[in-house]
Amino acid sequence: MSYSAEIISSSTRNATILFGLPVPHRGPWFRWALPVAAAMLFAGLGLAALADQRISTGAPLASAGPEKKEVKARKLPPAHLKPKWNDEADLLRDPPASAIRSGKALNDLLRAINRSGKPLNTRPNVPLAEKTLAKINLAGAGFKGQIDMLKRGGKLKWPTALQAAAFEEARKRFTSKFELAGKQLKDGKPIEPATIRELRPALKALNKQVSDDSEKWSPAEYIEARKFLNGLEQAVRALEDPNVAKAFNGDWAAKGRTAAELVAHVNKKGLQFAAVTPGEEAAYTDLYRALRAFYVGGPPRKEEKKKSP
Repeated sequence: MSYSAEIISSSTRNATILFGLPVPHRGPWFRWALPVAAAMLFAGLGLAALADQRISTGAPLASAGPEKKEVKARKLPPAHLKPKWNDEADLLRDPPASAIRSGKALNDLLRAINRSGKPLNTRPNVPLAEKTLAKINLAGAGFKGQIDMLKRGGKLKWPTALQAAAFEEARKRFTSKFELAGKQLKDGKPIEPATIRELRPALKALNKQVSDDSEKWSPAEYIEARKFLNGLEQAVRALEDPNVAKAFNGDWAAKGRTAAELVAHVNKKGLQFAAVTPGEEAAYTDLYRALRAFYVGGPPRKEEKKKSP
């Protein structure tokens, strides 16, 4: 072997092959350091190429940590954003329709007017229509139940779900006695105790059948049926009250040509506003607006205007 060949052979033995060429090194660590560096270089080039391909195709890039989803504020229905109706502290804003229909909003106004201590004759002159007052239900302060379902002579409009064959027997028993009691009240006759006693078993049977059939109904049908039966329960409680005849003989009638006269009449009789008769909701809304105008004040009455000197 020639001297030059021996030098090449010695250099090869002390070198690391990289890309097909011998790379000389001076220590043992050099035998693995360069291959590792080369592998890392290839990996970096490969990841860069992959990222470039994803960007060009619109694919999402992998993130180093768990993906963070954007949290958006939940948009609630307007009804949930409004504060609940409480008492006379809320009288300056429009109450929910249910507060007017139940008579609660009207009673809150009545209490606020009475608590103010301001004489009724110093408040605005707010006229009331006779046809509006004819549709307003009043009751004694300690009266139990509601009379709204009795005001039409006991005529009932049963929900579709309660017209099924499973309810027929109990429905007919209740309807016959309920209409009889409503007719007796309308005619000014006393209600027979037996009539009221027979209403309870029929109502109990209706409630039991609703519980048994509830799984067959939609939520809307179930709510409608329960609401109707709750109304019947309040009507039966009214029939059981010995003062129920006063709601039909004119003793509890709403009277007054103005808001001041109506408030004075209600206070004198010790009455309160009862729930609306179905179909007469507009009259309750009109009366609420009139009483609110009477409560918050308005332009001075003509007779109170002072003449300029």
